[in-house]
Amino acid sequence: RPALVLADEPTACLDGASGRAVAEVLAGLAGERGAAVVVATHDRRLVPFATRRLALLDGALGRAA
Repeated sequence: RPALVLADEPTACLDGASGRAVAEVLAGLAGERGAAVVVATHDRRLVPFATRRLALLDGALGRAA
């Protein structure tokens, strides 16, 4: 029961179904168990699972559109 989960590109090499399954597990950790989940990714398929999004652009961190 981790309080914090850090995931770097957790769906990078996965097909759509497997990537969705991983995203659902991560969302479940956050929703059902109250864990903070931080994901670094380029995979836009994860956007619907996020409650907060930040973007890194030219070395500056800001809110994603």
